Amino acid sequence: MRRRPRLAAMLLLALGGTASAAPALTDIPGETPGQCRNADDPVLCLSKLADRSEAHVRSALHKAREALKASTTISDDGRPAALATLERTQTAWQAYLKARCEGEVPVAFTGGTGRNHAVMTCIRVHNERRAAELSDLADMS
Repeated sequence: MRRRPRLAAMLLLALGGTASAAPALTDIPGETPGQCRNADDPVLCLSKLADRSEAHVRSALHKAREALKASTTISDDGRPAALATLERTQTAWQAYLKARCEGEVPVAFTGGTGRNHAVMTCIRVHNERRAAELSDLADMS
């Protein structure tokens, strides 16, 4: 079996383990670090965190749309194209997230108990990154 150190580290962090002094990937700012580590159902806990991260993406996408609509740096003629580009990139990103987290990540955990942990962590990590990208876009507009 081919080892995947990056995925193994992701799983370790998902469960609240520490590979360094950095907070676990599943931590929510302002809450107890590693909150899924001792959860009765760690997969359910990670699923809730993934749901929260999806809400962050939706919120950031809404803000990015509103910022593009209100932007003074985009001409009125260029605004529809800018919004269409945002929608196309969001659709492409969603396809990537699904392929990466529901397709590629489980391959490294086939038959293993870490599969669901890895998938939920992958979704959360990528959602948080996307939310940050969209927030940056909103701030630039």
